[in-house]
Amino acid sequence: EVRKADNKPEEALALWKKLSDEDIFGYYGMIALHQQNLPLRKITEASGLARGLAEKDDELFRALQTVEEWDLASRFLGSVLPDTASLKKAPGADIASIVKLYAEVKNYKYIFGLFNQLPFETQRDVFEKVPSVLFPQPYPESIAKAAQAANIEPELIYSIMRQESSFDPNARSPMDALGLTQVLPEVAKKIASET
Repeated sequence: EVRKADNKPEEALALWKKLSDEDIFGYYGMIALHQQNLPLRKITEASGLARGLAEKDDELFRALQTVEEWDLASRFLGSVLPDTASLKKAPGADIASIVKLYAEVKNYKYIFGLFNQLPFETQRDVFEKVPSVLFPQPYPESIAKAAQAANIEPELIYSIMRQESSFDPNARSPMDALGLTQVLPEVAKKIASET
C-alpha cells in the first residue's frame, strides 16, 4: 500500500504513521519510523508489576532459581500459573508479570510462543510493559567478545539467537544444528580449525 502512495506524499505519510503505530515491536514498524524521520522508541520497563505467585510458590520458585534448576523451575511455573488458553484472555499486565517469571528461568521459547498467540492489543500492552523480556540480551560478555571478533553489532548475534533457538543453549534442530545459533557440527569444526 505504501508503494502505491509514492506519488501522494500525504497518503504515504499516513500509511507510514499507521504502520509505525500498529507494529511497535516489529521490523516494519521500525522501518516506518525511519521513513518518517522519527527516532526509534526508547525501551523502558514498567515498574510495580505483580509477582504473580502465591508466597509459598514464590519461595519454592526462588529456591529452584538459586540452584539454577531452570527447567524444573519452568515446569513448576507451568503447574501453578494459568495455562496458555486462559492467558490469551488475561489482561496485559497479568501476562507481563507471568512472562517476566518465565524470563527469570530463561524459558524464552514459552514466552515467544505465548506472545504470538495473543491478540494484537494484548501484545502491544505486554511489549510496552516488559520489552526486554521479548528482546533479551543474555550472555553479554560472550556476545560482546564474539561481536568484536567478527566486527559486527551484538544485536545481530542476538537476533540470530532469538530466531534460531529462542535463546535455548540446548536447542537441537531436526537437521542436527546445535546451540544458540544453531550451527551444524561440521561447520563448527571448520570454523574452529580456521581460528
